[in-house]
Amino acid sequence: MDYLAFFVLLAILALFIIGGGLLMLAALFEDVVVRPITEDEFSRYLSRPPNSI
Repeated sequence: MDYLAFFVLLAILALFIIGGGLLMLAALFEDVVVRPITEDEFSRYLSRPPNSI
C-alpha cells in the first residue's frame, strides 16, 4: 500500500471520528439548543453585561 492511499484512508477515518464526536455533542446539547427560549431567559440574556459568555 502506497503512502497516498494510507493518508487518504486516515483522513476519511479522522473525518468519521470528528463527525461522530460532533454528533454526540449535538445529541448532548440538543435539549439545550432546540428548546425555545422563554421570555424570562430572553430578558435575562439582554440585561446581562457584555462579554460574559
